[in-house]
Order: sequence, then C-alpha cells, then structure tokens
Amino acid sequence: MRRQLASVKRARAERYLLLTLIFFAGSVIITRVYLEWANYPQIGGENLHIAHMLWGGLLLYAAALLPLVFSNRWALTGSAILSGAGIGLFIDEVGKFITHDNDYFYPPAAPIIYAFFLLSVLLFLWVRRQRSISGRGELYRLLERWQGVVDGALEQEELEQVREHLATARQSRTPRFVELSQLLEGYLARYEEQLKVVDPGWLRRGERWILGQLQRVRRRSHRLLLMGLMLFNSFAILAGILLLLYAISDPSANSQGLLGLVVTAAEEQSGQSMFWLAVRLLLEGAVSAISLASLLFWLLRREEAATRAAQFAAVFSLSTVTLLTFYLDQFGAISSALYQLGVFLVALSYDQWHLTQHFRDGEA
Repeated sequence: MRRQLASVKRARAERYLLLTLIFFAGSVIITRVYLEWANYPQIGGENLHIAHMLWGGLLLYAAALLPLVFSNRWALTGSAILSGAGIGLFIDEVGKFITHDNDYFYPPAAPIIYAFFLLSVLLFLWVRRQRSISGRGELYRLLERWQGVVDGALEQEELEQVREHLATARQSRTPRFVELSQLLEGYLARYEEQLKVVDPGWLRRGERWILGQLQRVRRRSHRLLLMGLMLFNSFAILAGILLLLYAISDPSANSQGLLGLVVTAAEEQSGQSMFWLAVRLLLEGAVSAISLASLLFWLLRREEAATRAAQFAAVFSLSTVTLLTFYLDQFGAISSALYQLGVFLVALSYDQWHLTQHFRDGEA
C-alpha cells in the first residue's frame, strides 16, 4: 500500500493562525509604545545588553516544544499565542541585524515588519478559503476533535461537528475510511448519553456573543456603514491630495501650515520626500478611485461588485500606501493601517453574512 503524504488542513487552523496574528501585531505595537514611553531602557550592564529579540526567541522555542510534547488542544492554542508574541519581539529588532551599525531605527525596518505581517495575513486568508473535502481529511479532523469524546467533555457545537465529519467520511470511496467512520459513529451512538456535553468556557462564550451581535446587524444598516466608509475613504483621500498639491505649489506660511495636516514631520525630514510623496499621491488617488467605483456599484445595486471593490480598495491601500507610509514615517502608519483593516473586515463580513445568504435565498 502506497503511503499517503498529502497535506491535510488541521481542524481549527484558522483560529490558531488568527491568534498568532493578533499576538504578533500586539507584541510589536506594545513593545514600541513601551520603549518610547520608557526612553529605550537597556537590560544588562556595562558589557551586556539583553535585547528583547532574545525573549522572542525563547517564546518561539517554547511554542515549538508545546505541540511536540503535549497532545492536548490547549498546547496548540498556547503554541499559537507564544509564536505570535515571539515573532513580534524577534522581528521588531530586524533593523539591528540588517545594518552595520545596528540601527534599531533604520527606516526600512518598519516596512519589513509590516510586509512580513501582511504576508502572514494573506496566508491566513488563503488557509481560511481552503474547503477541500475528502474522506481522509475528514477523518484527520475527526480524530483531532475526538479528544472531547475521550475526555467525556464535548460541547454541543463540537458534537455537531463530529457528526458532520462522520457523515462526510461515510461518503468516501475508500472502503477502509468508510468502515472506520462507521465504527466511530457506532461508538458515538452507543456512549453519547454518557458523554458530558459541557457549556463552553467564558472565552468561547464571549467570542460567540461578539460574532452573534455582528451577525444580527441588519443588512441595510451593514450596507449603509460600508457605503459611509467608502464615501469617507474616497473624499478624505481626495481632500488630502488637494491640500498636499496646494501646499507644494504655494510656499507661503499659510500653505505650509496646511501641509502639516497631511504630511508628518518624519515624512518632511525624509531625504527623498518629494519623490515618495509623489508616489504616495498616485497610490492614494488609485485607492480613492476604487472607493468611488464601489460607491457607484452600490448606487447601481450591484452589491457583489461593490463589496469586491471595497475589499480591493482596502487591500490595495494596506499593501501599497500603508507600506510606503511605514517607510517614510516608521510606525506612524499604524492608525491608518488599522482603519483600512477595519474597512476590509466590514466588507468581508457583509460578503460573508448578507450577500452569501441573499444568493442562497435567490437560488432557493
């Protein structure tokens, strides 16, 4: 029998990656804010400097050991949290290790960190969209969830997911997969009453409550919110571009005061500011045009095209404008990155909760 080595997506893979991303971003932001507040203290002595990169490496080592030593699901959750915090502390000092003079404030360091995080987000989105269904894959995920059966502590949602995996595995064309799923299904049916169906913990209850509240947002309210974000996105960018062009064309004191509304001090001090500001103008103009296109699609009642355009505008801004701003202004782009991420999540949630249900109702 040929050994099967094809990869199988792990159960709860999206949740583990999301935890990693949250603690990755959080550790970088908290570290930078703390160091700025504490005036960049050094741990060590005259000859030693214990950089926080070392603590990041220690957390990464612990994250790698947990799933190697323990089979419990909490080990995977702990590994996701520790790996996110560890990589954040580690990569935050990338400027020191790509420069001869160990420059922590090296301008390209911030965009390198942001680009690495952005690639991680794209990986999360790719994994999230993987929906390959096979008897072998369903049995893999079923056996991962079988820990609750062994421990006799299944949540109602987990019990339903176990049944779904069993039902899908029974449809496999491989006889041994079908037989295994039937044996497990018989075991579950025999001892189901003895399994303690427990309530989820406070963390899971809080997570479900938040998702439930978001899903209760009416379709019209959700659509108006997204249209408002696109309107603000397009006209705020256009206003900023016009102010910037006016300030560049008029060197008077009044226009220079307006320049401070759209250009930070760090961007003004950049040696190549005029060239990069021109590039930023072009990129922001493209984002504004895409946002206006999204509004036009809404007015024409083409909801699918409108949500896709809104998502593309946010992704384009995050991958180009924000990346450039991180280079010019280091971590001054965090607020704009969070805003565009919020726009993307609002558009994505509308697509997932309302637009998909609308198409299903139409098919029905």
